[in-house]
Amino acid sequence: MVNRMVSTSVSEQAKKLRDQLKALGIEEDNILPIEKQTGDRSQETGVPEILEKDTLITLKASGISVDFSKNSGMLTGIRNDMGLPLPFRNGPVVAGGKAQLTGILQFKTDEAAVLSMNYSGDLKNVTWKMFGSGWLEMSYEYQLGGEQLFAGISFDFPESDIISAKWLGKGPLPVWKNRMQGTVLDVYERLYNNKLPADNQWGQVPFKGYYPEVSWMEFNTVDGKFTVVAAEDDLFVRLFDFYGISGPKNYPLLPPGNISFLDAIPPIGTKLAMGISNDTWNLGPSGELNKMGKPVKRTLYFYFGLLN
Repeated sequence: MVNRMVSTSVSEQAKKLRDQLKALGIEEDNILPIEKQTGDRSQETGVPEILEKDTLITLKASGISVDFSKNSGMLTGIRNDMGLPLPFRNGPVVAGGKAQLTGILQFKTDEAAVLSMNYSGDLKNVTWKMFGSGWLEMSYEYQLGGEQLFAGISFDFPESDIISAKWLGKGPLPVWKNRMQGTVLDVYERLYNNKLPADNQWGQVPFKGYYPEVSWMEFNTVDGKFTVVAAEDDLFVRLFDFYGISGPKNYPLLPPGNISFLDAIPPIGTKLAMGISNDTWNLGPSGELNKMGKPVKRTLYFYFGLLN
């Protein structure tokens, strides 16, 4: 049975991707596998629960538990009854902004257990929904003003725990705001490596960096697998720590955390002889900083475990 939560939310996106990728000869099974897959059924699908203990609120269903801090609203821990805890935590943090939790509303619907969190500052609200299948929905809104290097949200995840990633998006190389040319929409899979995005030597393709137009990404880690699905288009995913220009201070600056889901990424400057310039505005329109101001709304779906 197709997971209703996922198939309803991404059906239009899947149709558009099918039309694009069919012309490229990409197999349909790789277009949006989440449409045809459900969570791990070794745990009987149960009724979503909201549990409280001390300073934590927990959403739980089908053996998957996700903990949130009552003080900050941040995701603090993930446990799966069939595997190890996943150290995906400490988010969402606004990349380029600040936020302070002002209240949490908890309630249940016919299909989900819900936590609705309101904030003051640049992050306006985040709504988490745990469905009976174990899929977790995060809908959020933020608003940044002025010129920004980057915009979006981030989470912590130890780089030492990552093994590989597989995703549907543009690649094969990571990009910068003013280095977007040459990417191709496809399904990519890559083992972790420490090669930097600005390294132009032949050989290994970098793992770390900013990847554009990601529709879904599966993370394979020493702690288990987890999958992230974007309900809307034009999502950048930032993978871990890297830099484009080395020097006494590396450039450009990175968003907080280790894994980011972004709506805007930074341009890269130049390095000539011993002179480093990160003043990218004089390199053309694409080298200008991101002009923000309007509210941004997004929905992401997470599954912390194996998909069947």
